[in-house]
Amino acid sequence: MPLFLGGRFFCSYPQLVGARVFSSLASSPQHPIGSSILSRYFPKSRGWALTFHYTAGNIGSFVAPAVASFLLLYVGWRPVFVIFSVPCLAMGVLFFFLRDSLPGPGGLDSKKKTARASLNAYLQCLKNRNIIFTSMVLMVGAAGRGTGINNTYLVPFFMKQFDVTASTGGFLLTLMQGAGLIGPLLIGWLSDRYWKRSSILQLTLLLSALMTVWLVHHPILGPLLFLNLIFYGAFVQSRGSLTQAMIGDFASEELTDAAFSIYYFVGFISGPIWTLLMGYIMDAYGFVPAFYLAALTYLGGMIILMFVKEKS
Repeated sequence: MPLFLGGRFFCSYPQLVGARVFSSLASSPQHPIGSSILSRYFPKSRGWALTFHYTAGNIGSFVAPAVASFLLLYVGWRPVFVIFSVPCLAMGVLFFFLRDSLPGPGGLDSKKKTARASLNAYLQCLKNRNIIFTSMVLMVGAAGRGTGINNTYLVPFFMKQFDVTASTGGFLLTLMQGAGLIGPLLIGWLSDRYWKRSSILQLTLLLSALMTVWLVHHPILGPLLFLNLIFYGAFVQSRGSLTQAMIGDFASEELTDAAFSIYYFVGFISGPIWTLLMGYIMDAYGFVPAFYLAALTYLGGMIILMFVKEKS
């Protein structure tokens, strides 16, 4: 149990990890539900809508490193966790005052019919090769499905590579994430108007691989590193929103909920595996082999996209 001594909480590492796991479990339903709703509401500008949704979700990840770096200059890491939990708690309480605007028929029979329809929707999605292969594109990449790999390992990499403080490393991470907010918006807008989404996605995967390899070859802090971080954030973070838009294209309206559920399950299930694997490689062999492996995963995504049949 946590102890409270002298006005400070003390908790063990397993308790901290357990709290993080339960936090992720509670927040996970928002992704498929939000993407499904937006995909149906904005069929003509699906790429832009889903990219805006994806970007809005990453604003917290953009702001948090900068704020945390500033707070760590004055307080310890425990108060930082408490401070960040306040807006999360306030947002959760706010949702209790929002009413569900999707009424449905009641009764046991209607619930059974809904369950059968939902199961059939999942079966149809599993038979759709475009939905499965697009979900696998998100799965094979080491980063870009969220900010897990970047948030976990980029700051230690900056600290070791350039001999900087944690605050400076947080600033560099914030720069990368800032580009990750703007770049995907532009790429999503282009995908609604020009070319096929799969072609744009293949180009961003190739550029993601190149930017990842380039990242480990900067000897000093300089303009080229800042430019690299901007392009890295813009291209790596665009994969999530583009694949979401493709799922919306491939799934009919009645299959959208099931399609996005499968997409997030397949795409995100490898996240913890990649985090552990990258950590082991960095610890055993160094940062360079780990980033090279990450670059290869983007090339693997390009190969998987060859099996996706998309109309112009």
